[in-house]
Amino acid sequence: MCCENRCLSLVFSKRLRDKGYNVVGIDIAPRCIDLARKKYPGVRFEAGDIENLAYPDETFAAITLFGVLHHFPDLRGVLKSCRRLLKKGGGLFSFDPNRNN
Repeated sequence: MCCENRCLSLVFSKRLRDKGYNVVGIDIAPRCIDLARKKYPGVRFEAGDIENLAYPDETFAAITLFGVLHHFPDLRGVLKSCRRLLKKGGGLFSFDPNRNN
């Protein structure tokens, strides 16, 4: 699962898909998802809130968060959701280019 912030960074989902990974790109903004689907056909994109995704427990081998965490005043909900969604031994990678973090 690749959670990204806003339209510009949904390119990471495509790049991971191009490397052969089975990717679900998620963004909270439906408009960004619509744009990504048009720009990157063949990549699965869904609108969703990382704290409330309806996937079963242990669905993903890896979760990447690009420019996401600084939007949450309390990270516990996000991290709890990631832990629930990750398979045992799975990995979480976060990149948040915010100089105040």
